[in-house]
Amino acid sequence: MVSVVLISIRKLLADILRIYSIGKGNQVQLMDFIINNGESLGVPFKYNFLPAQKGGVAVTYADTADLKQLGCKVETLLGVGMPKFIKCFKGYYKK
Repeated sequence: MVSVVLISIRKLLADILRIYSIGKGNQVQLMDFIINNGESLGVPFKYNFLPAQKGGVAVTYADTADLKQLGCKVETLLGVGMPKFIKCFKGYYKK
């Protein structure tokens, strides 16, 4: 009975809640993303480069079409938004 309730709740939430990939529609290099996050966190990342993995994608883009339909206009660049997000995130979890 509990598993049926949990499955029902998950389905209901999946129908209501959505996760959006917000990228301003611009391509960002993965290493730029990683370096930016490391700088924002104040933690240098250690790199261990491996060959491309099976099932990996070479290029991906954020699709902001759904956000535009909601009236959102993405204007913040990664180098500006990510440090702000990390500061907010860390501040929230210090509580």
